[in-house]
Amino acid sequence: MRYADSGVDRKTRERAKRGVSVFGSAGLKTPFNSLIPLDSKSYYSFCTDGIGTKCLVAQLADKHDGIGIDAVAMVANDTIRSGAAPAALVDVIDIRKTEEHLLRTLLRSIAEGARQSDCPVVGGETADLGEMVGGIGANPYNVNCSCVGFVKKKDVVAGTGLKSGDVIIGLRSSGIHSNGFSLVRKALFAQWGGRFNAHDKPEALRGKTVGDACLEPTRIYVKSVLKAMKNADVKAAVHITGDAYVKFDKLFAFSKGVGMRFDNFKPQPVFGLVQQCGSVPDDEMLKTFNMGWGFALIAPKEEEDALLLLLKNEGAEKIGEVTSHAGAIEAVFKGKHIVLKR
Repeated sequence: MRYADSGVDRKTRERAKRGVSVFGSAGLKTPFNSLIPLDSKSYYSFCTDGIGTKCLVAQLADKHDGIGIDAVAMVANDTIRSGAAPAALVDVIDIRKTEEHLLRTLLRSIAEGARQSDCPVVGGETADLGEMVGGIGANPYNVNCSCVGFVKKKDVVAGTGLKSGDVIIGLRSSGIHSNGFSLVRKALFAQWGGRFNAHDKPEALRGKTVGDACLEPTRIYVKSVLKAMKNADVKAAVHITGDAYVKFDKLFAFSKGVGMRFDNFKPQPVFGLVQQCGSVPDDEMLKTFNMGWGFALIAPKEEEDALLLLLKNEGAEKIGEVTSHAGAIEAVFKGKHIVLKR
């Protein structure tokens, strides 16, 4: 099974975005978003995102206490890619009908994500939308967040100046995080054609239920990454989410003539279960999932030891390097050389 077989077509999505010139037309363009001038010395960043169909798994398992952390993580981790520090969050909860315990659980989870991000929630919206909100269970919902951040011009991480031999440092993920769930659901859960119920405990998960393994909240990297950027020469930063290792191609427009090679993957057991049950090819796993690393920093080789020391609490390791193979993204996985993009 490939991601397109679960209903997500990367190529169609990319074609739809082409030619829409308003995207990224203002401010300073960076690999993943534009920064808007605030004054002569600083920029602000704005990110918005949701957690997709992970909400459906939460509703199936009736486990909602990590969903708000996921929603905050998606935008807070995106904000820091350019060196910006998150400064304010807002949330939007679309729900079929407000129910006190469920809503309180979601809001407490958002508050926990904000605490981990060192960023306040300054507003939000809860909308009772009745039948407009699809999902499963008695009271389906969806959660989205937006984040504003600020960065001084001298501290912008712009993805420029990459060269062959630069190291790619990976920060450990907590599991699937919040991407690829259309494929996860079809591979694992009987509700969508898979083989397990949410509370099943397959041997591969070492005592965890399928629901718990999939719903592990996304790690938030704000404090550790900003600390690393302050104390080391970080050239680029990537939040390993949708499109996984293929998304490193966004850096090629800012650093010409280079490629990427990854040779260190440490996927949690849930990834192996998804691959086995969904018959997912190796290359598709690397194009869809973080495979054990949720965030990456790219820096000169001589900064490797300093970064690993600064990020030791994140389980940081070198996961690859910049190459001279212009435009190529390669991986060594399970002893095989795989070309993800050429």
